[in-house]
Amino acid sequence: MYKSPSSLLAFLLFWVVSTSVVEAQFNRDMYPPSGTPDRIILTMEDDPSTTMSVTWRTDTTVTKAGAKIAIADATPDFRKNTTTVLAKTTRLETDVNVAHFHTVTFKKLKPETQYAYQVGSGEGWSEWFHFTTASKKEKPVSFIYFGDAQNDLKSLWSRAIRGAFMKLPEADFMLHAGDLINNCKKDGEWGEWFYAGGWMYGMMPSLATPGNHEYYRALDGEKILTKYWEPSFAFPQNGPKGFKETVYYIDYQGIRFISLDTRAMQAKKENISIQADWLENLLERTKNKWVIIMQHHPIYSLRSGRDNPEMRERLEPLYNKYQVDLVLQGHDHTYGRGKNIPEGLNIQESQSPVYVVSVSGPKM
Repeated sequence: MYKSPSSLLAFLLFWVVSTSVVEAQFNRDMYPPSGTPDRIILTMEDDPSTTMSVTWRTDTTVTKAGAKIAIADATPDFRKNTTTVLAKTTRLETDVNVAHFHTVTFKKLKPETQYAYQVGSGEGWSEWFHFTTASKKEKPVSFIYFGDAQNDLKSLWSRAIRGAFMKLPEADFMLHAGDLINNCKKDGEWGEWFYAGGWMYGMMPSLATPGNHEYYRALDGEKILTKYWEPSFAFPQNGPKGFKETVYYIDYQGIRFISLDTRAMQAKKENISIQADWLENLLERTKNKWVIIMQHHPIYSLRSGRDNPEMRERLEPLYNKYQVDLVLQGHDHTYGRGKNIPEGLNIQESQSPVYVVSVSGPKM
């Protein structure tokens, strides 16, 4: 359809104005920290049957913080039996403010037990939250898997995470397959991500793997992981050197969940071999009945013009050899699932995992 120069100019002006409005919004401190904890999120850093980690944010007036925990019951009397754990505090200077992020890992917990906890210091404490530890035995597991959230987090992605939680409120945890936000340097975007999930993050643990939008380009062109990643989350530190809390694994009721950092693979080719060698060594020793991989970039892309051949050539043979069951991915902003079945075999004979690509945000 023909468009006149004036209509094109009007469209371009509208786009520039709209973009400027969005940029102006995120250049202001829309989610300032205070003495009261916010951005409270449960994560699993170690054995989920006996430990649980929680991270939260305050302003810099809070220099010593902690968390209280007790076995939950139906009365308020559980508070008589609380234990207090001191937090590790990290200072983070952002584009619009300076904040303190605090992390506690509760240890020596009882499996399959509901706990109540709250976080804070002085007069600034959160409400009491609940979580339930995992079983040490093989048991059914349910989790909510989110592809890229990325855009319009407060206004639109909030519908997805809240709808998912209402549909499956008894899920064991959430899994985020990268691109949680769009611009990893903008505190306002992280504020929207935490706003959208709100108190749900404090009740249902999260696992996450980084996407390309969790990285930014330095002046020399190097891709660097966002400085929000480590202060905001507490993930296992059992991956290869140099991939702290981005490449890791955790066992949950008979399932081994493995996170790979595919953005780092794209940034440097040697990162493919480093992660693949670590993965093969891990899979050789894995005794779990089920293995699930989470990675941002797909083994098989669903969008025209996208492909990751070097990553696929190195990883897919490992997935087939060690019979990985499921590979959860994002990046392509669409949905698809399937198996790569060699010619001459039927679906029962194929050792290929089920590959899934998903998106949860509005950019689809």
